Amino acid sequence: MNRIFPLLLVAIVAVVFFFTSRPGRRSITKAEMQAAGIQMLDEASFKSVALQSDRLVLVDFSATWCDPCRELEPVLAELAQSYGDRVLICQVDIEESPRLSMAYGIEPLPTLLFFKDGNTRYRITGFGPGIEGAIRQRFDQLLDVE
Repeated sequence: MNRIFPLLLVAIVAVVFFFTSRPGRRSITKAEMQAAGIQMLDEASFKSVALQSDRLVLVDFSATWCDPCRELEPVLAELAQSYGDRVLICQVDIEESPRLSMAYGIEPLPTLLFFKDGNTRYRITGFGPGIEGAIRQRFDQLLDVE
């Protein structure tokens, strides 16, 4: 038992270090997201913006307490700048708009919904290393259909 305790302690420290010091993009503020062209939506604005837009729309359903959601935000800001006026990227906080998250079956977080002509065309759930490429691939595919 005396030999196991130090090994267990080292393992715990390694796990904590891994999850708290992962390299990569930093989290960004809501103001930085808006400056990049990302619109914040709520239940009142969702229909007029996401469903009635003449552009391809990506809606990020997230929550302030969701770490993967925070990691996704810089990716979305880069994509918003990269695609410019061809796409509209929006974010919905599920805690502020619970009816929207229920209506679209949002689980787990983050969940990305792609809307075109008012219809949901594709869904991506979760966050991982290939998320930016997956979003770009779907954008390019859906924009090519136009």
